Amino acid sequence: MEVSSPHMDSSIYEKQGSSLCIKCLFAQHAKYNLAKFISGAYLIICVIGVALFTIIKTFYPNDLIIGLSLGLSFAATFASDSVFRLVSKLKKEAAQIQNYFDIMLFSSQDNAQQWHNKLSDNEIYEMVSKYPDRGFSDDDKWYEDFSSQPKHLQIVYCQKESLHWDYDLRKKYKISCYVFFGVLIFAIVITAICLELSFISFLGVCAWALPFIKYWIEFSKNIKNDELRVRRLKEIIFSHLHMKDALNEEGWLKRIIEWQDLIFEHRCKAVMVPNFFYRIFKGQQQSQEYSIAESINSNERT
Repeated sequence: MEVSSPHMDSSIYEKQGSSLCIKCLFAQHAKYNLAKFISGAYLIICVIGVALFTIIKTFYPNDLIIGLSLGLSFAATFASDSVFRLVSKLKKEAAQIQNYFDIMLFSSQDNAQQWHNKLSDNEIYEMVSKYPDRGFSDDDKWYEDFSSQPKHLQIVYCQKESLHWDYDLRKKYKISCYVFFGVLIFAIVITAICLELSFISFLGVCAWALPFIKYWIEFSKNIKNDELRVRRLKEIIFSHLHMKDALNEEGWLKRIIEWQDLIFEHRCKAVMVPNFFYRIFKGQQQSQEYSIAESINSNERT
C-alpha cells in the first residue's frame, strides 16, 4: 500500500492533508459508524421495542403481542453484554486510529518514541487499507489553522479545539435526550390517565419497560461522566495557556503527551453521538471554531 506521510517540517494544518491522514479519518469514521449502527439497532430492537410492545400489550392484550414482548425482553437481557463488548472494541479501534492521526501530526523525529497508545505503521496500513478514501477534498481539515503559533502551541490549540467541539456537541445531545425522555414519560403518564389505567396496570407497564429504564440510567451516568472528564481537561489546558511562557518546549511536550493520553481514554469511553445530530450542528460548530482560530492568530499578529 502506497501512502504519503506528512512532512515533519510542515505545520499541523498542512500535514493533515496527506493521503495517510485522510485514510485514517475515513477508517476511524467507518469504525465509529459501525459501532453507532450496532448500538442504535440494539436500542431500537431490544430496548425501545420492548417498551412499545409493553404499552401495546397493556392496551391490546393477546398471546402474540405478549410472546413478542417476552422474546424481546429476554433478547435485551442476554444480548446486552455481547453488544457492549463489540461496541467497546470498535470504539477502541476507532480511537486508536484517531490517536495515530493525532500523533502523526503532533510528533517529530526527536520525540516520536515518547508518545503512547500508538499503533505501528504496519498495523495502521492494514487497518486503513480496508476503507475507501473518496469524498475528502484538500479543503477538508480536521483541525483549524494555527500555523502562526510555535509548534507546541499549535498542538495545544488543536487539542483544545477537539475538546471544545466534543464538549459543546455532547452538551447539546445530552439536553436533547433529556427533553425527549421527559416528553416520553409525560406522554405515557397522560395516556395512562386518559385510559384510566389502574395503578397496578401502570406499574406493570413500567416493569415490562425495565430494559429501556436500565438503558437510560446507564446512558445518563455515562454522558455525565463524559462531560465532567472533558470539562476538567479543558480547564487544565486553559490554565496552562494563561501561563504559556512559564514552560519551555520540553515542559510543554510532557504535558501535551499526558493530555493526549486522556483524550485517547475519553474517545474509548465516550457515549457516541448519532451522525444525524452531528450533521445538524456541524456547520455552526465549524464556524465557531474558525472564529476562535482567527482570534488566536490575530492576537498573535498584533
